[in-house]
Amino acid sequence: HSELTTSQWNNQQRQSLLLVGVTCDNQSHVISLDLTNCCFDTPSLPSLHLLTRLSSLELDNCGFYGPIPPSLGLLTQLSYLSLRSNDFSGALSPSL
Repeated sequence: HSELTTSQWNNQQRQSLLLVGVTCDNQSHVISLDLTNCCFDTPSLPSLHLLTRLSSLELDNCGFYGPIPPSLGLLTQLSYLSLRSNDFSGALSPSL
């Protein structure tokens, strides 16, 4: 699988990430994602597992529903996860 980075983005695109709650390391890997209060028209975000360096994920009050995506268990660097005020069901992956 491929890893998502922002290394090919221009400076304006990188700076706009700060406005939407994205933090990158010095190698352009996404390490923190805060989408609190963003509204999505989908049960969950299926491609999060591609953010292999993600250490912090906040998805509070995003309107997500259904089973907690098992792919969250693939985020081996994740040390902080917040899923408050959504309508997820089921249990978290044991690897979290």
